[in-house]
Amino acid sequence: MTGYQPPLPGYRPPTTFVEEFPERSTYDAVVIGAGPNGLIAAAYLARAGLRVCVCERRYEIGGGLATEEILFPSHYSNPHAVYHMMVDYMPPLADLGLDRHGLTFVSPNAQTAAVFEDGSSLLLCRMIEDTKDSIATLSERDSRTFGQVMRTWRRLVEELVAPATYLPRSPPST
Repeated sequence: MTGYQPPLPGYRPPTTFVEEFPERSTYDAVVIGAGPNGLIAAAYLARAGLRVCVCERRYEIGGGLATEEILFPSHYSNPHAVYHMMVDYMPPLADLGLDRHGLTFVSPNAQTAAVFEDGSSLLLCRMIEDTKDSIATLSERDSRTFGQVMRTWRRLVEELVAPATYLPRSPPST
């Protein structure tokens, strides 16, 4: 990467949207960082009726949701895609009705792959059977074991991990 590349030819982001260090502000809250957490916090604050200013130092919002050309020209990646694995369980998606505004997550079946020095390869997929088929080219026994482990893991995620990840906060004890 050779430094800053504007998203559109000739585009330059403004240096600031608000006066630096104003004595007074018309905002009730300022959120620093326009990544997923900052944007979600700002949306909840705005929905509660507060006037919110979101500040981001980068040329685009999105943080880990941003797609960037970071490896080589014309190859785009999501640097923090691993954090999206449980996005289906995130309460803000339903709370804020983001699907009504066009938000969709694309989850391709093929997730990651490795090619080994001997020319063999391994493909990890969202569909357990496809991953098992790939593992089976290297080891039938490991393929069967993987299938057993993943069936147990998926049940644990559905019944325990996902619900516990987004539990509502307990009220403070009095």
